[in-house]
Amino acid sequence: MSVAVTPTEIIIAVLKKRSAIAGIALILIFVILGGLADIISQYDPEQEWLADAFATPEWVAPPHVPRNIEKLFATFQVVNETVDPGVSVEYLNLSSGIKVRISGVGKALITLKPTDYLYYPYNPAKTLALRTRVTVQNTTTTMPWYNLQIFIINTDLLSRNATLRVRTRDGSTLIPRGTFLAVDLVKERIGWFYEYVNLRYYPYRTLSIVLPNPIINRMQPYYDPVLENFEAINAAKELLLESDTYISLLVNITYYCNPADFIMRCSRDSGLEIYLEPIVVRVYGMTFGILGTDYLGQDVWSQFVHGARGAIVLGLSVATAIIILGFIVGLVLGFKYGSVIDHIGTFISDNVMLIPTLPLILATGLVYGRSLVVIFTVLILLSWPGTARVIRNWTVALREAPFVEAARCIGAGTRRILFRHIAPQLIPYLVYRIVMGIPGVIMIEAALQLIGFGDPRAPTWGRMLGDAYRQGAFLENAWWWFGPPILGIIAISLGFVLLGIALDEIVNPRLRRR
Repeated sequence: MSVAVTPTEIIIAVLKKRSAIAGIALILIFVILGGLADIISQYDPEQEWLADAFATPEWVAPPHVPRNIEKLFATFQVVNETVDPGVSVEYLNLSSGIKVRISGVGKALITLKPTDYLYYPYNPAKTLALRTRVTVQNTTTTMPWYNLQIFIINTDLLSRNATLRVRTRDGSTLIPRGTFLAVDLVKERIGWFYEYVNLRYYPYRTLSIVLPNPIINRMQPYYDPVLENFEAINAAKELLLESDTYISLLVNITYYCNPADFIMRCSRDSGLEIYLEPIVVRVYGMTFGILGTDYLGQDVWSQFVHGARGAIVLGLSVATAIIILGFIVGLVLGFKYGSVIDHIGTFISDNVMLIPTLPLILATGLVYGRSLVVIFTVLILLSWPGTARVIRNWTVALREAPFVEAARCIGAGTRRILFRHIAPQLIPYLVYRIVMGIPGVIMIEAALQLIGFGDPRAPTWGRMLGDAYRQGAFLENAWWWFGPPILGIIAISLGFVLLGIALDEIVNPRLRRR
């Protein structure tokens, strides 16, 4: 057997082949994407609702398609105040949210409105969110009653008295557009018959509302059971949003304290402080970033570049582990050719090759969990015999080579002969096997994800494909979600195959002689 070529000769020979250069270029592209994933992607691949579900990439979306818009309403003004003589109202803060102190016996109704607006220039979006936090504190030991309502309003639609026709059991009717009750602490309590709540029920809470919401639709003042499919109305798209209009808010705070009321009684010195933090209103865009979003509004571009890192790291590490394990076993068996160790090792490797890999991975995943460690451990333990067989045959031929006999004559031990004289001759072939093994590892992981047995937390292209297949990307024609991982797997596999073919022509003695 001829002596293997040196690493320098391999590099020079590889760089002379156009196919190898093309393969290296493809691999380098994905190495750079994966290495710089945290820099070139602005978002965590697991961060949800960056935009609406199935938002298209921005570079293919027309100008009128909704983009993300977010507005912080922090400064408010009083637009209405109806207060009984026995009640006092003190506005502690209106420039950073709303902080109001109310005390006394009687009723009070206060309406506040932001001093600015949200301008909306696009076609109606499908999703709108409101987020804030309310904290209520008693100023005495007794508990007065209160309620808090937040309306989202479109001032332009209200000024035009815009309406929406809705079907009823007997025909149809008109409901108003431009106003929508998003928060009502009383109405959202199921089975609550009173007009107010107290600190026993809502001392503090975070208010996070996302429209459309069928439950909130039923809270509207004009709701009637005769309306058909009223819960299915998209309030953001059909009632609130319209191109070139302005969005604002109305906040109603009601107060009630009556010592003579048997149900809602309180003392004459009762009072409370209500603090409503600045309100964030966000319209979720239907176009986003370089590669749009998935069904959870997650950034597909971030998933793709982190998937490139996963493909390189996992493919290289698993393929290397498989080849090194097979290399060591084959090296030992080949050097001990004909011995008991060789017979036992060959028997074990022959039987391991008969074990079906995929069913065992599935069974192991059911018992120990669907993690990458479990999946690839099984894959490594079942995939080494092929490499071991080839290395064994090469070692059998090399152990009779003159340089090995010379090493024996000068007293070299078995370990030194194996790893100092024989192993270096096989390193080029080892590199070739690793390069050709990486695409297989990537595709096995993708296949497991597609059938639902992959690691659900792994940042890989296989997981992207599996999620896209199960969450309706093909039905929604979300090509920006399922297309990139498919192209990525094909491209990186092609890169390693082109490089592997070039290496095979260099390290394979039969092909070299041609």
